Amino acid sequence: MSDQSDVPADSATTTHGRPAKRPAGRPKQKQKKKHSLFFKVVVGTILGLFGLLLAVIAALVVIYFTTDIPKANADATKQISIAYYDDGKTEIGRLGSINRVPVTLDKVPVQTQHAFLAAEDRNFYENKGVSPTGILRALWSNVRGGGIKGGGSTITQQYVKNYFLTQDQSLSRKLREAMIAIKIDQRYSKDQILEDYLNNVYFGRGAYGIQAGAQAYFGVDSDKLTLNQGIFLASVINAPSLFDPAYADGNLARAQSRAAYVADGMVDKGWLTEAERANLTLPSFPVIKQKSSVSGPNGYIIQALRKEMINKLDMTDNDIDRGGLRIVTTINKKDQDAAIAAVNKVVPEDIRNLGNIHTGLMAQKPDGAVVAMYAGTDPQKEASTTQYQTMQGGSSFKVFGLAAALKQGMNPSTTYYNGPAELYVGGTGNGSVVHNFGNESFGRINLVTALAHSVNTVFVQLNKDLGDDYKPTLQAAQDLGIPATDPGMLGTKEPATFINNILGTPAVKVADMATAYNTINNNGTRVDQYFISKITSPDGDADYTHSQSGQDVLTKDQAATLTQAMSHVLSDRGATGATANDILDRPAAGKTGTSGTASESGAIWFTGFTPGQLTTSVSMFKPNNEGGTDGQIIYNGKPATGGALAAQVWGYFMKSALAGQPVAQLPNPSGDTGPTITRQPTYTSRQTQPTTTTSTPSSTVTSSAPPTPTSTTSTTTQAPTSTTTQAPTPTTTRSPSPTRTQEPTSTETQQPAPSSERPTASQSQEPKAPASSSAP
Repeated sequence: MSDQSDVPADSATTTHGRPAKRPAGRPKQKQKKKHSLFFKVVVGTILGLFGLLLAVIAALVVIYFTTDIPKANADATKQISIAYYDDGKTEIGRLGSINRVPVTLDKVPVQTQHAFLAAEDRNFYENKGVSPTGILRALWSNVRGGGIKGGGSTITQQYVKNYFLTQDQSLSRKLREAMIAIKIDQRYSKDQILEDYLNNVYFGRGAYGIQAGAQAYFGVDSDKLTLNQGIFLASVINAPSLFDPAYADGNLARAQSRAAYVADGMVDKGWLTEAERANLTLPSFPVIKQKSSVSGPNGYIIQALRKEMINKLDMTDNDIDRGGLRIVTTINKKDQDAAIAAVNKVVPEDIRNLGNIHTGLMAQKPDGAVVAMYAGTDPQKEASTTQYQTMQGGSSFKVFGLAAALKQGMNPSTTYYNGPAELYVGGTGNGSVVHNFGNESFGRINLVTALAHSVNTVFVQLNKDLGDDYKPTLQAAQDLGIPATDPGMLGTKEPATFINNILGTPAVKVADMATAYNTINNNGTRVDQYFISKITSPDGDADYTHSQSGQDVLTKDQAATLTQAMSHVLSDRGATGATANDILDRPAAGKTGTSGTASESGAIWFTGFTPGQLTTSVSMFKPNNEGGTDGQIIYNGKPATGGALAAQVWGYFMKSALAGQPVAQLPNPSGDTGPTITRQPTYTSRQTQPTTTTSTPSSTVTSSAPPTPTSTTSTTTQAPTSTTTQAPTPTTTRSPSPTRTQEPTSTETQQPAPSSERPTASQSQEPKAPASSSAP
C-alpha cells in the first residue's frame, strides 16, 4: 500500500487515488471572476468622465496660460471731455458722445459701494474673481443647447466683459472672461477692481460710470449720493430700460422691487440694519436737464474747440471722441456773458427772429486768445456767423488800404486828397462812378479825416496811387490776417484786383477781421487766434500748453500811426463810429463797414480795439432771397449801417468786458511824419467821361495845416444817366451754405458827410459800398 499521507492534501488525484501528473513548469491557474454588464458600464463611465475632467482641466490650464489681459476695448476707454472757461473750473460744455467721468473709490460713499455688492456680487471680497457655480451653470446651459444666458457673474467678470471684451454670449468668450477675471483678481486689489467697475458700468440716460450716473439721475456728484440714491443706482444697472422711472410706465414699480432685493442683501451681509431698512423709500427724481455738447450760443465754442484740436493740434476725431480730455479754454465767462447780453440788447429775440438777422462777435486779446464769441443762437439751427459765414468787408477794408499807404511812406495826417461827392474813375468801357454817402462833398482833407468819415472818393484815389493793379490793399489785408483764400482775395481764382477793392469787395469772416485788426493792436505783430490754453487727460496721454510766435508785418511805429488814425473814427464829431464812442467812453480805435448799394445796405460791421487790451469785431447780415449774406437789414425804418447797429453791439460789449480795467491810452508814433502831401488827381463827372483813365499828377508839398472837412458842394456837373459807364461787375462769390455772399452789382457808393452832431442809433451814417465791392 502506498502511504497516502505523503501526498499533499491539495494534490490532484485520479479516480484511483493516484496523484495526477502536472505538466512540468506550469503554475497553478486561478479561476477569473466574471463582472456584470452594469458594473462594466459604471466603471467605464467613471473612467471616461475622469479622463474628460483631466482633459478639461488640461485645456483650462492651457487657456489660462495662453490668455493675456488684453487692451481695453475702444468704447470702454471713451469718456466725456469737458471744456472749461479760462478759470479752469467753470464748465462751458462737453465734447463726445459717451458721458463718462471717472472718479476714485473714495468719491463713492461706502454704503453705495455696499449697495452694488449686494446687487451684483455679495461675496466679492472673498471670491477669486470668478463664480465656479456660475460658470458651471453657463456650461450646462450651453450643453443643453440653451446658449450662454449670463447671470451668476462676479463683479470682476462683469468688469472684464465691459472693459476688455465684447457683449458676445459665446462659450469661448465666457471662458476668456473667466481666465482674465482670475488674472485681474491676482494682479489688482479688490478696491481697484471695484473702482474700475463703478467707472464703467452703464446706468442708462447715456451715463457710463457712477459719477455720470449720479449726475444723470439726481444732479449731484457721486460723493454726495444718499443711501437710497445709491441703492437705486445699484438697482438700475441690471436693466436701465426696465428700471428707469422716466423711461416707461411700470418702471417705477419694478425699480421698487429691485431696490428691495438690494436692500435685503445689504441687511443679510450686515451692511444695513433692520431699522435702516424699514425706513428706506425710493428717492425722488428731479428733472435733470442733460448737458449737451452743442446747444445755445456756447455750442459754437465747442465746435471751435474741436476745429482747433484737429487743425492746429493734429488730433484726430478718434482722439477727441475717445474723450477724457480736460480742456481749459481762453474764454472768459464774464466776457462771454457780456457778448450774449450785448447782442440781445441791441437786437432782441423778436426782432432777430422776425428780421432773420444773424450776428457774429469775436473778441480777443492782443496775443490772439479769444475771450468771447457769439456766432448765433444755436449751432443746430444756423451755421457760425463768426467762423463759417463770409460777408463783404465793406469800408473795413479802408484800414488795409491805409496800412498799404504807410508801407509806401505816406502819412495819414499829412497826405491830402479832394473828396468830391462823386468821382468817375477808369476809362471808357471799364469806368466806375463812386459816390459818397448822401452825395456829400468834402474839400481837401487828409487821410485821417477821410477814414473818420469813410470818404469813398478819397480812398479810391488812394487805391489808384498805391499802384500795382490795386493789389497792395489786398496784400496788406492778407499780411494783417485776412486769409488769401477768402472770396476776392489774392489767393482766389478771381481776386478783386479793381479799384473798388479798397471799399471792401472781398468776403471775409468775422474771426478773420478780428485777427487782422488785432495785428494792429499787437504793435504790428500778427499772431494766430486761439481758443485752447491747456489740455490734460487722466491717463496722461494728452498734455498740451499753448505757445506761439508771431510775425511782424508792420513796424511798431506804423501800427501806432494807424491806431491814431483809426481813433478818429470814434472820437471825431460826426465820424461814423461816434455811436460806439458814446457808449464806451474811453480811448479806442476802429472802423465801421457797410456793404451794399446806394439804396440798400448789406452786411454791416464794426471792428475796433482798446490799445493793448481787447480787439472785437462785430458783423451782422440778413440772407437775401437767394440765400446770400447781403440781404437788406432795416432798423428803425431805415437801412441799417455798421456805424449805428453793429457799433452799438460793439460798444455795449466792450463797456461790459472792460469794466474795472484801467483806461488804456492811445500810442504815440515816434517816427518822422514826413512832408505834407496834397494829391489832386484829375477827376471828372459822369457828363464828361474820359476815354482813357486819367493819370495822377505829381504831388506837391505845402506847409498848410490840414483843413477841417466842409460841406461845400462839388463843382462837378452831373451828367445824364444815359451816358454813365458802369464798372465791370465782379464774379459772384458764393460762400458755404446755408448762405452765400454775393458782390454788389451796382457801382454807386455813398458816404456820410461830416456833421456837427454825432450819429444816433436811428441814423444811417455808414457809407454804402459800391455794388462792385463789399463795403463796411
